[in-house]
Amino acid sequence: MSTGASFSAKRADIQLLRAWAVILVLLHHADLPIARAGYLGVDIFFVISGFLMTRLIADGIRERTFSFRTFYYRRAKRLLPASLAVVLICLVLSAFLMAPSFQAEFFQTALGAVTFTTNHVLASQSGYFDASAEVAPLLHYWSLAVEEQYYLVIPIVLFLCPARFWKWGALAATIASLLLCFAVVQKSPATAFYILPTRAWEMGIGSLIAIMFTGERSLCAARRAFWPAMFLLIAIPILGVGDALGLAHPGVESLIVCLATMAVLIADRAPAQTSGVFRFAGKIGDASYSLYLAHWPFFAFARMAWPGELPLEARLILLCCAIATGLLLHWLIERPIHRFRFSRPQLLTVPLISASTAIAAFAALSPALRSVDAIPTGLRSGNFGLSMACSGDLQSQQWNRECRSTQHPRVLVWGDSHAMHIAAGVAGAVEGGVIQATLPACPPTMGLSWFDAKMSETDARKCVAFNRQVLQLIEDEPSIQIVVLAGAHHAYFLDDVRTYDEQRGLITVNVENVAKALERTVADIRRLGKRVVLVRSPPTADFDVGLCLERKQLGLPLIGPLARCDIPREMARQRAAEANEILAKVELRAGLSTIGFDDMLCDATRCRTTLGSQHLYLDNSHLSIGGGEVLIRELMIGERIEKAAS
Repeated sequence: MSTGASFSAKRADIQLLRAWAVILVLLHHADLPIARAGYLGVDIFFVISGFLMTRLIADGIRERTFSFRTFYYRRAKRLLPASLAVVLICLVLSAFLMAPSFQAEFFQTALGAVTFTTNHVLASQSGYFDASAEVAPLLHYWSLAVEEQYYLVIPIVLFLCPARFWKWGALAATIASLLLCFAVVQKSPATAFYILPTRAWEMGIGSLIAIMFTGERSLCAARRAFWPAMFLLIAIPILGVGDALGLAHPGVESLIVCLATMAVLIADRAPAQTSGVFRFAGKIGDASYSLYLAHWPFFAFARMAWPGELPLEARLILLCCAIATGLLLHWLIERPIHRFRFSRPQLLTVPLISASTAIAAFAALSPALRSVDAIPTGLRSGNFGLSMACSGDLQSQQWNRECRSTQHPRVLVWGDSHAMHIAAGVAGAVEGGVIQATLPACPPTMGLSWFDAKMSETDARKCVAFNRQVLQLIEDEPSIQIVVLAGAHHAYFLDDVRTYDEQRGLITVNVENVAKALERTVADIRRLGKRVVLVRSPPTADFDVGLCLERKQLGLPLIGPLARCDIPREMARQRAAEANEILAKVELRAGLSTIGFDDMLCDATRCRTTLGSQHLYLDNSHLSIGGGEVLIRELMIGERIEKAAS
């Protein structure tokens, strides 16, 4: 019985596909424009893995030589040594390079890496105030977890299911997973991206190749499709067609790439391996697993220490270092252990199990053992305003109890997370008490909302319905006299954001759309006999200011032109350009005054992110708990709200 590795080594087309897939991923993570959709390299890997593993298992079952013990032993021997080495190195580096606020989530992903559950860990971490994926050193282990979960299921299914049912069973399961993926990606893109049921169809396509497409007719059809398939495998990842058309991922773009990979694998039209180019590609394909393992931590740790976008020169240097490290990992750990014939399996399995258990125990216990004094209090805690309960459900008893500072509040704070981060400060600055009606990613623009790749149109619809509920709340609460509106209106114009209009559905947004929706909110409030005031967002940045401030306070490495953690004035102006235009229109047409933070924080060149010893920012745009309270107090927002409300 041949192993998957030895079988693939005989096929230059598989090695070529592996090389192309890992090159795409590396170029994408180095943020080089040559591969706009380089993430599709993972989809190519999935198809290859499904094909090789199913071919290996199916041949063994047919020949009555398949053994679960041998199969999983060989998988562990092939995959675990290099994987555990990278996890261990990242754990060591995290002690010196990682801010404490990121360590809890990092240790969760480390635990997931050794238990093959990283995909579920990352799916559960996709919250509003979560750390950026760009600084998660083990982020890329999600795909390994998906593959390992597939490896766990497919041998059991093939072994228990009679061979005559394999074809139709594999086809039905693959189609079901594909349909589930297309359904879920519209409602929960993060779930569709990470979990096995919505990604299994990609490996299922590989399984179909191994089970169904073995006859001469299939071979002839695939050979006719070979060159068009090769063109698609090159063109789609390079051009980034899915991004240009705003397609969800995984989706149509992934399906095309997977089908193209399928055609290439069925055709089996490998060039002669004697060619220098293809011999080189074969070596890259051999080392593709180690290259994939080693590359991402370089970029993650570098982005922790370099606020803002890494320059091209730095990304190229990191890419070269990642490739060199991946090759060393392949030559020194992966290949020697994979090729070595152990006289007894226990000689390898015992150390691997021991190492996995030790890493898992360390990752599980580290958050509990870490000194509380090492974490700056409140600096990186989510700023939800009066309470975490103030996030959308206006009907709950908890909201009614925790989201009003008095029983009959005089001031309502309404908006998205940019209203949440000022709510507690406003409550301490105004007379008569405050009630907070807020929903993250939901600006107070009647009939209009936005959503990005982490959300769905359903979330935008919920926002529109929520804003109607807030208006009803204002009508039902006679004690409310002043409404403070705050929202991240610039979010409508960020990359990968789509806009939902209650009347027209999905629309192409412009400044006028948002301005009219905000004016409608103001008019509706005034119609109820209430006064209204707008609070502008604080200066926002293209980098995580909160992380920068935390690292600065703890003396962790910070390099680059933004190492002081201040926001360049021009950066703040550019990010607020559309929002300022919107608010200028509303001020003029609705006769409304606005309150902003720029005059206090910004000069001609920079916007401060600290006041005295107080760090103001939670991330790139949200105020920290202490920062919101200090700014409101220093700016005398309470008095200004009274004067500006009209």
